[in-house]
Amino acid sequence: MKTIKINMLFLLMGLSCITAQTKGTSQVSVGCGYASYDANVQSFDFDNNDDDDENNAGAINVGYKYAVSDRWMLGGIIVYEKITNDINLQGETVRGTATVTTVGAEFDYRYISTQYFQMYSGFGVGYTFGNEKPTEDNINHFNCQLTGAGIRVGSTLAGFAELGFGYKGVINFGISLRF
Repeated sequence: MKTIKINMLFLLMGLSCITAQTKGTSQVSVGCGYASYDANVQSFDFDNNDDDDENNAGAINVGYKYAVSDRWMLGGIIVYEKITNDINLQGETVRGTATVTTVGAEFDYRYISTQYFQMYSGFGVGYTFGNEKPTEDNINHFNCQLTGAGIRVGSTLAGFAELGFGYKGVINFGISLRF
């Protein structure tokens, strides 16, 4: 009986380490996403049938999240993206540029949360603003991000990868710091 109690004690101590994303921790991340909603929309807006001349460095994003519980994280994000493409403007081919910034709020749910590995899904809502040149059109619209599957590998400093759709792109990856 004494052995069972000791084993149970060690088991409970071990289980307390499994939930590494504990309430009150913070996380800062820097990432780059590809095939974002805005990049896809701008490809159609530029009225171009050939994407060979499109240049897009990706949706650069910086975010902060706070663990409101052991599994739920809530935070904010800023995403910047610049898309360039040759466009036909009044019969003349010119270089078009769309620059957009999205400011949003996001939440994640951690299905698996250990010290070195997390698996999660999330959702975000934001507002996108920017402009197009040479037409000088303004870009203003609400935007969202649905992250179907995300993983974070590492402890304090970690790498992450996400699959989803929206202002961060279909694939988003980067580094994050948890403190």
